[in-house]
Amino acid sequence: MFLRYAEYFLLALIFVVFATQVFVPMWQGTKTWPIFRSRQRKLEAELTQTREEAHEAKLEHTLEEERDRVTKLRDKDRRETDT
Repeated sequence: MFLRYAEYFLLALIFVVFATQVFVPMWQGTKTWPIFRSRQRKLEAELTQTREEAHEAKLEHTLEEERDRVTKLRDKDRRETDT
């Protein structure tokens, strides 16, 4: 009796693993067997993080340039109104 339940459990486990590693990725349009791509997934996450940080740095640089431009314009207006 125990062997019969163990057999059902093993078949269910094989089906779940196959479904999550083959059927679901194929349905989502990604590569199959994602369990073996943990290093790739980690590197992709790190690359995404780095790109986001680079984008933030670019936006901060643009913001600083705009603030400098506004400051220069205000200083120019103050000098013109003083004379």
